[in-house]
Amino acid sequence: TLSVFGFAVLQEKLESVMKKTDTCGVMCLHGLPGLLGGGAVLVVQGINMDVQIKGIIIMAVIALVAGFATGKIIAIFGRREQAYLDQEEFVGIE
Repeated sequence: TLSVFGFAVLQEKLESVMKKTDTCGVMCLHGLPGLLGGGAVLVVQGINMDVQIKGIIIMAVIALVAGFATGKIIAIFGRREQAYLDQEEFVGIE
């Protein structure tokens, strides 16, 4: 449900605010559910809250740094007008 909400509602708004495109939907498909799972510390008893919160923060920092670095590396090779074209995946198929 969270992934669908992310794709249907949040993705377009975030892209317009950040001026970036999440071509594979990584944030909606993996990021939001991951944060929801990390938030289990608020519901499940017996989980070390400090370790869980540190894990969430470390995960978010790694994701931001890796995403930024990947974007810079891709920018070196040039930008495209449209980030992803389905036709490229179906070359030669009629």
